[in-house]
Formats: sequence, structure tokens, C-alpha cells
Amino acid sequence: MAKKLDCDRKTVINYEQGVCEPKTSQLFQWLSVCKIDLKPLAAQLQNIKNSVFVIFAIAYLSSEFMMSLYISLLVLLLTFGVIRKNIVIATSTSILLFMNLIEYYTFLFLMDFLSSLDNKTPWHSSLIFIAQAVISFSIIFLLMYQNSIVRLPLFKPWYHNRGNNSLLIVTHAYFTITSLITALEYVLHRVYSFKNLAFLYNNYENFIYAGWAVIMATLLSMVTNDLNKQP
Repeated sequence: MAKKLDCDRKTVINYEQGVCEPKTSQLFQWLSVCKIDLKPLAAQLQNIKNSVFVIFAIAYLSSEFMMSLYISLLVLLLTFGVIRKNIVIATSTSILLFMNLIEYYTFLFLMDFLSSLDNKTPWHSSLIFIAQAVISFSIIFLLMYQNSIVRLPLFKPWYHNRGNNSLLIVTHAYFTITSLITALEYVLHRVYSFKNLAFLYNNYENFIYAGWAVIMATLLSMVTNDLNKQP
């Protein structure tokens, strides 16, 4: 392996023991030598790269359009996952649809609750962001538990386990952190008069839409990988 990577044996030992990380070119060479198919990874990276253009465009799109696009795509991909018997796509989209429904009704409930308060404070208003953080964290838990479900022998005869939801987990970790920091920023700005601390709050929707763009790109890359493989 050292000869094929054009380095000494000690370097390879350090890579294997986690002492240091290989360069990108060496990593891909290593995977190629081990005959690991790089096409799914390359396709996913390409789709994420393409999603950058979506991220730049979202600032000019209305919230109603983005919500409709996101939900419609999830429904289409859920249908695709069921038809293709791809349990990863089917369960991932089911989780996202179900939790988005919960988030929507939670938002409506909190808005009614806040409007009924006579002495509403910034602490009360921050509950909206905290609730979104809790829901995003719950999605992380469900997606991590999903990995165990799809490997059960029960689903083996019926579903093809094609795809990886790791990026979905990372994206919802991003949602969780963004919502919590926004809640903190909102309180500091309103209660403690940190006048210049409102960047996340003022751009919160765009940060969320950027995450949605990554989710859509990830799911579409899973679809592409599924279509490129034989049943």
C-alpha cells in the first residue's frame, strides 16, 4: 500500500492508527486500490456542489414557495422510495414529512399561545426557536435509529438498502444549533440590548432554506444512485 500511495510504511501506519489524515489524492487512490466504488460518493458530492446555486437563489424566493417546493419534493421522493422498495429513501422522507407536520402545528400552537399572553417577553418569543431546535434534534434521533431499522432481517427480502442518511443527520444538527443560537441571540438583543447582535435572527429563514437545499440535494443524489444500480 505504501508503494502504491508513493509514501513510506510509517506514513501508512499513522493513517491506519489515526495519528494523521491522508491527503485527498491519497485517500481516493487508497479507495481505488481497495476497489471501492467511488461513483456514489462522487455523485453525492456533485449534487451538493450543484445545491450551492440553489442556496444563493433562495434569498429571492418567498417562504410559501420554498415550503411548497420542499414538501412536494418529500412527497414525490416518498412515493419513489415505496415504488422502488428503497427503505432508506422511504423512511427518511417519512420521518421528515411527519416531523415537519409536527413542527407546523407546534408553530401554530405557540403563535396562539404567545398572542394570548398579556405580558409577553422576549423569553416567551424565543420558545419558537427552542421548539424548532427540539424538533430538529428529535429528527436526528429518529434518523440515527433508522439505521438500525433498515438492517433488520424483516426488510431484507423487500427493500434494497441503497443510500446513506449521514448528511441528513448533519444537516439537522445544523438546524438544531442554528435555532438555539438564534434563540440566544434574540434574547440578548431584546433583553440585554445587544443592538448589533441580530444577524441570525434577521436571516433565519435563509439559513433554514440553505439546509433544505442540502437535504433536497442529498435525497436526489440517493435517488440517482438508486436508479444507477440494478434492482
